[in-house]
Amino acid sequence: MKCRSILKRTCFTIFKLAYLLDFIQSFLLTTLKRKVRFLTVLSISLNFLAQFFTFSIILLSGDIETNPGPCVENSLDIIHINIRSIRNKIDSLLYLVQDFDILCFTETHLDTNISNDNLCIEGYNSCFRKDRNSYGGGVMIYIANAIRACRRYDLEPNNTEILWIEIPQSTNSLLICCVYRPPNSSGTFWEKLTLSIEKANDTRDYQKVRRLMR
Repeated sequence: MKCRSILKRTCFTIFKLAYLLDFIQSFLLTTLKRKVRFLTVLSISLNFLAQFFTFSIILLSGDIETNPGPCVENSLDIIHINIRSIRNKIDSLLYLVQDFDILCFTETHLDTNISNDNLCIEGYNSCFRKDRNSYGGGVMIYIANAIRACRRYDLEPNNTEILWIEIPQSTNSLLICCVYRPPNSSGTFWEKLTLSIEKANDTRDYQKVRRLMR
């Protein structure tokens, strides 16, 4: 119990330091238009160290199944990461996400000055994003080369970081949503999210999706 408590405090401290370095890096990149390599390497190292401590805490709990659920063929593997500024971490992501079909990221910290060409990840052809600004927020979804997908703007409420994509299949379609709720969000966020999910649940316009994909 004492060991787990120490790990928790250490992990929390490392996460705070990594967040601070990400903010400094984003500020320097925005104002001075330059990347400080030392800060980038240190930030990535701290993030991976924090993940190591997190996994250690999970293992110490003693009741986590290492391989839960059945193995399903023809399934999609999806990962979500709260990335806290993606533009400085593309290279490190190559080794982390290579076994997944769909990548969902929140807190991407992007704006219109950063093009998709600067955010390419090998093996992923489609990139869908909804930015806030270079200092916070933003959501993004990458789709593997072998998968066709289109964005569902009609399901995305205004002034929210809610991103929907649709993957057409032979008999139905798969809807995937990536959401980020800012800490200072008002109560209307939950209302908009609920309406968005209800609308997605009711959608049946698959012919329209097929036409868009041609």
